[in-house]
Amino acid sequence: MTTDTRSSCSTASTWKENGATDRIFETSEGSSAPSWKENGITDRIVCFLEGLGSPSGCRHEDFRLQNGEEAFRGLHSDWVTNELLACARPTDAMIEDGLAHRFAERGIRLIVNLEEPGEHPWCGPGITASGFSYTPDNFIKAGVGYLHVPWKDMACPPFPTMLSIVQSISVFIGRRQKVAVHCHAGLGRTGLVIACYLVAANSLAAADAWITANAEAGSLCG
Repeated sequence: MTTDTRSSCSTASTWKENGATDRIFETSEGSSAPSWKENGITDRIVCFLEGLGSPSGCRHEDFRLQNGEEAFRGLHSDWVTNELLACARPTDAMIEDGLAHRFAERGIRLIVNLEEPGEHPWCGPGITASGFSYTPDNFIKAGVGYLHVPWKDMACPPFPTMLSIVQSISVFIGRRQKVAVHCHAGLGRTGLVIACYLVAANSLAAADAWITANAEAGSLCG
């Protein structure tokens, strides 16, 4: 788990993930573009199928194909409460278009990244040298803290991991600062974290209303 609200962007050239992911991230010498080696072709097939029908290469990263209106232009995103934003993963192109500064202007002081390094490298614009679709330092430079607590897509995290995330969100919201949470698509892991926070914060009515309103295919509650 990486917890750093100041400078948590890694500059390492090689990622080796423990456990069953068996994924290696390597940066070719003389090239800024990362290459990915994975056992099997499951992820590539999933990314290809998710890209069908979307000019951006991934339906989950194309806000035009999602239900509702985005909270931030160009990013599939929804305000769950006045302080908590659920969204798909941002990109460096969005940041170059001013997304990080718009986050800061709207009072967002923390972005929580639930993705594993190197996840879904074929979706949307792909992966940067950071191991993600964006460079975390770009948010930090804009005054938005960065918290990286990853777990595998389509899985549940250990209780201590979820507790750590909820506690971190609570600290910022307790200071009247806003928080953005994202995974890959802004669906499963993001929805789980936000639901857990709302329950922990005794916002049961808000949690129930949000889950009921978004409990359809393609929603942030997925």
